[in-house]
Amino acid sequence: MGLWAWLTGKRRSKETAPEEAPAPAADASPAEEPVRAATPAPAVDPVVDEESPAKPDAHTLVPEEPPAVRDEPVAAEPGPVTDGEPSDVIDEIDAPVPAMTLATPLTVIDLLDRIDGSRPERTGSDAAAREAFAAAEVAWAELRAAHESEADADALSRVEGELRAVADRLDEVGDPLAVKAWLDVADAVRLRGGAEEDVLAAYARALDAGPEDGEAWRRLLEHAGASPDVPTLTQLFRKSPVQARPVLMTRLIGLAFGKDKANPLPAGERVALGEALVTAADAQGDESSVAVLAGHVGLQAEKDGDLAAAVASWRRAVAAGNTNATVADRLTVWLVKQSEFEEAAQVIRQAMKEPPSAASVRDRLEKRLARCEKSLSA
Repeated sequence: MGLWAWLTGKRRSKETAPEEAPAPAADASPAEEPVRAATPAPAVDPVVDEESPAKPDAHTLVPEEPPAVRDEPVAAEPGPVTDGEPSDVIDEIDAPVPAMTLATPLTVIDLLDRIDGSRPERTGSDAAAREAFAAAEVAWAELRAAHESEADADALSRVEGELRAVADRLDEVGDPLAVKAWLDVADAVRLRGGAEEDVLAAYARALDAGPEDGEAWRRLLEHAGASPDVPTLTQLFRKSPVQARPVLMTRLIGLAFGKDKANPLPAGERVALGEALVTAADAQGDESSVAVLAGHVGLQAEKDGDLAAAVASWRRAVAAGNTNATVADRLTVWLVKQSEFEEAAQVIRQAMKEPPSAASVRDRLEKRLARCEKSLSA
């Protein structure tokens, strides 16, 4: 089931609930009966018994109260929700801009748990919808540029509505451009300070349209990284397609190893995140990610004073194909001290396949390699 189908299904089930609410009042649970018995006013029983023809002596005041109580759920919202398509759900929400507010709050991790990536390749196209999207994007770009000085709220609502309409149309015909359209909708909701669940609903539509789209995953990571936590970031990495991970790696490394100064994780959580990411990549056989992440985990462990953990991580990184000169430099210093010349030489040769840009590091590794080779030939 696609993410959007899941989201709209949750909204339908929540919005139909009020119509059933009056009925259980007649059959109060045992926990409620003592409270009802202690209430001196007799108004509750007549409301329930009004439908029974065997109630001949109702007070004059009793019939006057039920209409106010009973009419509220009936007048709230008729019922096209039950058989509507996603567009019907959007139309029913009473907001200045047609929104995708969910019945219950949706977190990033809740969204991720429902991603299965099972979406046929999209090859559809709609020339009129693409033309409308191009026009909406021009208006959206102008609005973003003007926001610094004070964006016009009415214009923002209008452009967001246009983006939603064209995104729905592109989605309907299976146009891959729907991914970008829904990402623009997410940005528009964020710009106007919309509800978090509306932002995530737009990201859900984007990932439903393009589950392997690297930009969609990067934008979701940027959103999650604004308030980072280890379970969410780990699950996001685990759910992301392998081909999209190089795009995510820089941001994840920044969050995991203290390079992100704007949204820092506590030191203990940074270590936990780095280790969790390596474990997730290792479990999925993603050696490219293991090579990068384990190298950084080792460097962080060395900073924290745990040299044994650092060496273990560096060795794991090199085994996965790491060619980072800093990792090779730090690991081979330790290996040479342990007289592990053969392993040190192998690590340096692997790193020199991509010669370090820093001349000082390159010279240091070349001299260390010569020393290892001399020791091995002695």
